[in-house]
Amino acid sequence: VFDSFAGYDNGRKTNDGGNINPKGHDRMLRGFAGYKFGSSYVGTGARWSELDTTNYAKVGWHPEIGVGHDFWPHDEYYPNFARVQVAWMFKEQGEVVRLPGLPDCHVCGNGSQGPDFTLWIPSPADSKHKHIFAKMNVVPFMYHNNPADKHLHWSTSAEMLVGYRF
Repeated sequence: VFDSFAGYDNGRKTNDGGNINPKGHDRMLRGFAGYKFGSSYVGTGARWSELDTTNYAKVGWHPEIGVGHDFWPHDEYYPNFARVQVAWMFKEQGEVVRLPGLPDCHVCGNGSQGPDFTLWIPSPADSKHKHIFAKMNVVPFMYHNNPADKHLHWSTSAEMLVGYRF
């Protein structure tokens, strides 16, 4: 099993406790590879992201580990009903925060981590048929506002996309 994703958006931070950030963007890469046995699989992956705003930039990567399963209702009309994957996104590794005029900060990360839920409908596992599928990814994650903050905050990231199995 192999899944990858590359993305870019014009996101910018409006509630980061700092100055207003009128400009910004996010870049992200993600890869996951797993070993399949029957209808289930187990695997590992990593995600890299960079947030670049008017006032600062932050870059880092997260390792992850997960399991997944393809569900078939044993019906000739729905040979590949759905795939579900659950992974754990570990804390950032090598996170760096860059502020203008200051040295790079290697301890300013927010420690984000949490579960990663992914659903494909229909499952991309059916290699006999070319088909369009929908993929939904939801990641509720916990983080600290700054390294001295001991209180955990929660946020959620959600992505929806349409793909083609060729």
